[in-house]
Amino acid sequence: MRSLGILKPEASRVDLSEKPFDVFISHSTQDGQAASAIKQHLQASGLKCWKAPDDINPGESWPSAIGRALGSCRTMVLVWSSNSLASKEVSKELTLAMRNGLTVIPFRIEDVQPTTEWDYHLANTHWMDAFPGDLGPFVDRLASRIHGIMGSRAPAEIPAPVVVQKPITPVDRSKSRLAAVLLTLGAVVAAAVGTAWFFSRSAANKTPAETAAPAAEQKSAELDALRRQAEQAEKEKAEAQREAAEKEAESLRQIAQRAEAEKQVALERASQAEEAARSAQAAKVSPASAPPAAAADNNAARGGARPLRGTISDPDGYTNIRRGPGTKKPDGSEMPIVGRIVIGEVFDYFPDDSNWWRVRTSDGKQGYVHNSRIVPTAEFPASGF
Repeated sequence: MRSLGILKPEASRVDLSEKPFDVFISHSTQDGQAASAIKQHLQASGLKCWKAPDDINPGESWPSAIGRALGSCRTMVLVWSSNSLASKEVSKELTLAMRNGLTVIPFRIEDVQPTTEWDYHLANTHWMDAFPGDLGPFVDRLASRIHGIMGSRAPAEIPAPVVVQKPITPVDRSKSRLAAVLLTLGAVVAAAVGTAWFFSRSAANKTPAETAAPAAEQKSAELDALRRQAEQAEKEKAEAQREAAEKEAESLRQIAQRAEAEKQVALERASQAEEAARSAQAAKVSPASAPPAAAADNNAARGGARPLRGTISDPDGYTNIRRGPGTKKPDGSEMPIVGRIVIGEVFDYFPDDSNWWRVRTSDGKQGYVHNSRIVPTAEFPASGF
């Protein structure tokens, strides 16, 4: 005799058990070697682990992959170090893990204290230290801890369905068919509702990571670009101001040097005028002792006037001494160079109304130098070189 069994749904677990990964490993990229070792130990103990970049699909963005993984894991192992404390991405992962209800296990590989943000999230969470010594024994303890959490969170199986049997009579056959149809429709409706709920929950979990994170990264990149442009503009402005100040200072220095040279020339001329006046006065007293006018003119032409002492100012660090006044001869050929005066060297010079003044160095070299290169030392030589 056939019987109609009224079956309850098969045994199932809560949504947490349906997640494909057990552990999400959050770490700074600078701690990648330690994170890989932790993943290897945990997987050897039978735990399924997710770690970036190992488990990111080709072509998938990091924010999207991380958001998907956090919605697919049961626990998070937070690799705690000075690098992860300074990482904004690790802080984002911790925030999303708390939002998704993951059990977070802080695993310290360095003896560092939490930031204010971490302290807020982990105020009631026990830390696990992985120092001093080798990492292996500490990871074994971590694996045992995760297995304990997984076992404590696994729900009990729903009891097997109870089958109620009764004899089927001809009167009950139509009712049996109706019950079967209703049961089938109920199963279809339940499956549709469950599918809609699952996708809506997945969308709710993934949307912040897939949309908000890229927008924040783009905004941060734009702000960084603007900041770099502002810094570059500020550097260029400061450099232009510095160059302008240096040019102005150099111009003022040259003006001061020319003024000092003109002053010395004026003083020398005044001294020569006084000397000429005294000579004229003496000539009146003793006409026979006065030199002929032609001889006096020749003496002045040879630089017989009392010389001044000076140095040079030249951006090249030296100035050439020409045999005659000017850089070119009357025929257009180059005026020969008979010597050189370097910066700091003291020499005698004989100022006059021209642009090229006769000079005499300490080693006896004589020639002509342009007066723009001569800087007076404001002293007369006690005697010629």
